[in-house]
Amino acid sequence: MNNNAIEDRIEIALAALEKRFGVSVTLHDLRGTLRRPAGKILLQRRNIHRHPCCMVQRYDHPDWDVRCYRDCFTNCKIEAAKQGRPYLKTCWKGLTEIVIPLLEEELHLMTLFAGVFRTPEGESGSEFPISDNKYLNSYRALPLVDTDELRHLGEILSLVGAGILSIIDSDASGTDTENTRNAAIRRYLRLHAHEMITLADLARYLHLSPSRASHVVKEQTGLAFQDLLLEERMLRSRQLLEFSPGSLEEVAETLGFANVSYFSRVFRRCHGLPPGEFRNRVRIRTT
Repeated sequence: MNNNAIEDRIEIALAALEKRFGVSVTLHDLRGTLRRPAGKILLQRRNIHRHPCCMVQRYDHPDWDVRCYRDCFTNCKIEAAKQGRPYLKTCWKGLTEIVIPLLEEELHLMTLFAGVFRTPEGESGSEFPISDNKYLNSYRALPLVDTDELRHLGEILSLVGAGILSIIDSDASGTDTENTRNAAIRRYLRLHAHEMITLADLARYLHLSPSRASHVVKEQTGLAFQDLLLEERMLRSRQLLEFSPGSLEEVAETLGFANVSYFSRVFRRCHGLPPGEFRNRVRIRTT
């Protein structure tokens, strides 16, 4: 499938769903896997909540990034582990969404959000200073939560999310049946690159001895296992630095590095500048 067809296919489905249900859909890629094999990031415009209520004072409120990261990344990962299915979340600004954790082999890879809605108690329970008339007008124009409607929407979004994971998995693995081992290697890395994995772990997954696995990895990918692992982590790192508001320490941990110093050394060696400087340059270019 060409470079744009996969993204177009997903975007058309999400846009149709938004129109049908009157919602705004956001997709948080928790581990930097929503990309083409060569590194092209997919669905970039959906990486943050762009509903007008979510964007009010986006660049004026000093705690905006910190609080939204807490609500939509940190807390959602914790709650998704408990729920394992769609659930309702009300954020610090009093905005309610349905949250759909997208899991593969019990690993929380991405989170779909659909909303936003208001609840009768949302305005009084908000931590946000909603004396701002622009925010109040936008908030009060939101539809009230319809629990039954959202339950049905959650079921639909769960299937849409499973489809997105399947499309990305197929794209990463390829369709050449002669390269099933290559596909297996790529899939293993996609699901486990954030862990402290070794060649021996991959060998067990492939049902090979470590020496044979080493040969197969080199034959199929052109790289030694450790170099392939670092390549995967570096491809993810660019996406996480650009779109995740987490600290460098959190990015390093998400990628599977033992500490931020090691992550910074590897990133600088691969990209020619420290990760913090890369993040600043990207954000200046995109804001």
